[in-house]
Amino acid sequence: MRSSTRQWLLAGLAAAIPAIAAADLPDCAAREWSVETRSAWVEASVGTADAAMALVNCLDDPLPAVRDEFALGTLTAWLRGGQIDHPTRQALATRLIRQLRGAPDPDGFRHPFAAMALAEVARSDRLDPVFAAEELEELVTVATRYLQGISDYRGWHPQQGWRHAVAHGADLVLQLGLHPRLDAEAQHRLLAALATKIAPADAPDYVAGEPERLARAVHYLHARGLLDENEQDAWLKALLETAPADSDTAAYLTWRHNLLAFLQALGYAARAAGQSERAQAIDEIAGPLLGV
Repeated sequence: MRSSTRQWLLAGLAAAIPAIAAADLPDCAAREWSVETRSAWVEASVGTADAAMALVNCLDDPLPAVRDEFALGTLTAWLRGGQIDHPTRQALATRLIRQLRGAPDPDGFRHPFAAMALAEVARSDRLDPVFAAEELEELVTVATRYLQGISDYRGWHPQQGWRHAVAHGADLVLQLGLHPRLDAEAQHRLLAALATKIAPADAPDYVAGEPERLARAVHYLHARGLLDENEQDAWLKALLETAPADSDTAAYLTWRHNLLAFLQALGYAARAAGQSERAQAIDEIAGPLLGV
């Protein structure tokens, strides 16, 4: 695009932002925009409160280029770049929590992408704290209830893109779990929520990286030192007790597939961190699933 054209477009968009980016706009206005228009809008709107709220309206858009690349990608870049101020970050958290607690999500986009955006808000607060204790408590409650309540296990679709509720929920728990102001009780609640989605009875075979994302969250929460090694082993061994009663069923095979994939990813994370003894202990816990 010629510089003069871009300047004209930026100027026009800047004038239109208050109308386009109203926080209560019911739909995603950017759905009808070209890629160039979206890019110019981002340049003209960096970090403003109205623009951030307007992006939330696009987190459930059916088009992955709008939902994932434009909305989530822009919010992530602004939050990680320190371009969203404290009041706007708090307003974002309130809005995203409302989306997670809101109406059912039959299309399966609104809740996972609200969770992922909220993970970025939590990460920002971990590095640059502003939330009060009660706000952090609400984030923990929302994150644990969301993860525990997931029943939509759709991952990647070639036309519709990602949903990935389990992975996004694990990322939200991870960012909260790393927050230095969370106490041991909150950390244990987060670990308990993660446990419910490692090999749940209603899940299909995980094939879209869910075990790795769950393992990463568990690895970093364990690294906080809230559980000693014996407690970590007991936590992991309790997962074995969730096996279906009949091992000659498809349900058992799915459970074994998901739990083994998680344990292998957790063991890899321990090895990558130089924790060879911890990795060996995880391998021993996985042994019965491998028949060794």
